[in-house]
Amino acid sequence: MGLWAQVIPDKFALQVDGTMVANDKSYIVVEFPGKTKSELYSDILVSSSAMYVSPKDVLSVVENESITINGYAKECLHYGMNIVSVNYSITILFKDGKIRINSPQVVSIRFDSGKITTNFTGWLNTQNFFVQGVVNSKPNKKKVIDEYNDKMNSLIYNILNYKAVEEDW
Repeated sequence: MGLWAQVIPDKFALQVDGTMVANDKSYIVVEFPGKTKSELYSDILVSSSAMYVSPKDVLSVVENESITINGYAKECLHYGMNIVSVNYSITILFKDGKIRINSPQVVSIRFDSGKITTNFTGWLNTQNFFVQGVVNSKPNKKKVIDEYNDKMNSLIYNILNYKAVEEDW
């Protein structure tokens, strides 16, 4: 299986308000000519299920319509001495020949100290990651934003390009 070793046409990027967009949209569409809605749903369900230790705790599904992944990215951001983990949500919708991936949403963030916040925008502003709508020019702050963008885009890429290990049994 594997959808397909396809390049994702757009990538999400974190914005000042804590949302992610791709080309000014809150979603991307990836086309798979010749695949039915049901086939696409099934392929994504298998790939996303294989990526998590307990899929039943992570996936919310509406059969052949949508899959929402409520995941946890452990230690995905490093800022100075702080290590930050993120609870996120990504919803994938299906039509014949294409899927729509809604932008990843931050549900909460957890600091290595154990502190949890659900106000990602507040955390961004507190850390002064953005200045007047532009990523702060300090390299370590830009690195945090790039690290988060890479983590979320890699997750989406891995779901689309999951390859089951062929076992001969």
